Amino acid sequence: MESGNEYENGVLFASPSTPLPQEMMTKIFLRCVESEELSSSLPSSTSAPFNLTWVCRYWRRLAISMPSLWTSIALGENGTDPANDVRLLNLWIERAGPTKRMNIMLCYEMKDAERPVFFDPNRGERYLVGMKVLTDKLLSISQRWQTLELHALDLYVLDPILRALATNGAPHLEALSISTKYFDFFGSVHFIDLSNCPSLCNLRLLCPMLCPTINSVPAVNMTNLEIRFCPLMRDCHTWLSICPNLKRLNVRFFRAISSSLPREKGPITLPRLTHLTISCFSDDSDPSPLLGLLHLPSLRALSLDMNGFVHPELNQAWSERMCGIIKRCASSLEHLSVLGTPMTSEALIQLLESTRRLKRLVLSGLVVSDRLLDSLAINMNSRGVESAAEETRAGNEMTFSLCPRLESLELREFDCSLNTLVSLAYARCRLAFRSPRSSLGHEESSASGNSGTLKSLTLIWNPHSTLLDHPLIRECIVGGLEVVNRAYNTAKFL
Repeated sequence: MESGNEYENGVLFASPSTPLPQEMMTKIFLRCVESEELSSSLPSSTSAPFNLTWVCRYWRRLAISMPSLWTSIALGENGTDPANDVRLLNLWIERAGPTKRMNIMLCYEMKDAERPVFFDPNRGERYLVGMKVLTDKLLSISQRWQTLELHALDLYVLDPILRALATNGAPHLEALSISTKYFDFFGSVHFIDLSNCPSLCNLRLLCPMLCPTINSVPAVNMTNLEIRFCPLMRDCHTWLSICPNLKRLNVRFFRAISSSLPREKGPITLPRLTHLTISCFSDDSDPSPLLGLLHLPSLRALSLDMNGFVHPELNQAWSERMCGIIKRCASSLEHLSVLGTPMTSEALIQLLESTRRLKRLVLSGLVVSDRLLDSLAINMNSRGVESAAEETRAGNEMTFSLCPRLESLELREFDCSLNTLVSLAYARCRLAFRSPRSSLGHEESSASGNSGTLKSLTLIWNPHSTLLDHPLIRECIVGGLEVVNRAYNTAKFL
C-alpha cells in the first residue's frame, strides 16, 4: 500500500501518520508511558511522551490532549541545571491539566569532584538559585502531589518543601522520598511534620538530621517506612509512635545512642507489621533496647545486621532481648536473618526452638558452629547429637526440633567441619528415593525417603574444594536441593 492511502473503517494503512481509531491510539499512547519507576519518566526527545508529538500533526494533537501522558516526570538525572529544567516542569504541569495528580522526581545530587563532607552554600550559588526556582514551581502544585522523590545536595535546599508539608500539607501525597548527597551528621537539625499529609503511606528518608516532630498527628495510613542513617534512637521511637499501622519498617542506625530512648515509655505494639529490617553502622548504635520495647504479633520477616559493631560483652542482654521479641512473634515468623550480632550458638539454638514456622534462615559469623548445625540436623529430643546421614540412611523418620519447616538456609563467613555440613544438608533435604548402594559403605535400607523440607542451601565462606563432589551432597543435588558454594565478598554486603 502507498503511504497516501486513507483511513477507512478503522483500518491502519502503511503510513505511520495515518490514524487508528482514537480510542485505540489513546490506549497505545498510555502504554508507552506506563512504568512503576519514576526514573523512566526522564524527558527525552527519543522517549514518550515527547517523541509521540513529533510523528505527525494528528499524533501531536492527540498526545497534547491526553493529560494522563504528562503526570509523571523525572528531572536532573543527566546532571542538568535545575534553573534550566523549570521550563520542562512547567510544560508537564500545563499539559497534565489543572486537576491531575502528579508523580515527580527531582534528582539534583550534582557531580562534585572535591566531594566535601559538608555542603557549602557559598560554593553553589547557581545551584541554590536554580533549586529555589524549581522548588517554588513545585510548591505551586503541592495540592496535586501524588508521588514526590527528592534528591538534593543538602537538606538546606529542601527546607521550603519541609515547611510547606507542615503548614499547607499535601492532601493527596501517597509516597515521599528524601535523599541528600552530603550526610552532615553534625550539622543543623531539620524537622518534618506530616500531620497535613493524610494519604501518605510510603516514606523513605535517606539522610540524617531529619527528625519527626513529637506532636505530629498519627499517620494512620502509613504502611511502609524506611529511615537510613537514623541519628537518634529516640527519633525512631517517635516514628513508631506516629505510625501505628506500619507493615514494613527498615531502619539503619548510625551514632544512634540508645540512651536517648525515653525511659518512661512502655512497649510499642505494631499489630500489622510483617517485615522488620534493622542494621547499624557504628559501635554506639546497639538497637537491642529498642527491640526490647517492640511487640509485633504479625511479624513474618526479621532481618538484623549489626556488622559486628555490638560489643561481645553485651551478648547476654542482647540475646535476652532477641529471645523476647522472637517469642512475642514466634507464631508468625517465617524469615529470620541474624548477621554480625554478639549472639552465641547456644543462645541462637534456644531462640530457634520457638520458631516452628520458620522457612528461611540467614546466619553469619561465629554463631554458625558445628553445635548449631548438628542441632538443626536432628531431633534434639531423641538421642542427642548423632550423624544425620546415618539416621536418614537407616530409614528413621526425622523429626526436627529446630525449624521443622525450613526451606532455605544461608550461611555467610563461617567455619565448620565438612562432615557436619554434609550431615545437615542430607538430613534436611527431601529425597524421594535413595540409591541401592550406600555412600557410607553399607547396605541401604528400604525406607521410602527423607522427610526434610530444605530446597536451597547457600554457603558464602572459604569454600571447601570437595564439598560439591561429596557423594551425599551430589545425591541431595540430584534430589532437587539447590546448593550455592562461593567465596565471601565483603563489598557485596556493605
